[in-house]
Amino acid sequence: KDHPLVLQGDQIVFTSVEPRELIDQSKINPCYYCGALLKIHSTQCASCNNEVPTCQICKGQINFGEELSACIYCQSNFHVSHLAEWLKVRGTCAVCQEPLVEDELTVIEMEKGKKMYRI
Repeated sequence: KDHPLVLQGDQIVFTSVEPRELIDQSKINPCYYCGALLKIHSTQCASCNNEVPTCQICKGQINFGEELSACIYCQSNFHVSHLAEWLKVRGTCAVCQEPLVEDELTVIEMEKGKKMYRI
């Protein structure tokens, strides 16, 4: 099914000539895995059926194009920048409290060229 909105770069644009209603961009996010548009509090993508990753520090969704970190002990997800700051202060995973070091971040290539950082 075609959606009246499409993600082009970092912009959300209408595909129809005359949009029926204006969409509040603060209430939609692109899926981290496939880029499909999601409502801001969605827990699963209807397009790819993946669970929407949530940063366990800020509790916000991790969106398409954002960098993702995951703890090797408990697999909890984090925004890379949030986990880096957390580790400077605490030195442990924000969820399982296992000791982690920011210098140990490595890059793993994911589908469609996105990167995931694992500690």
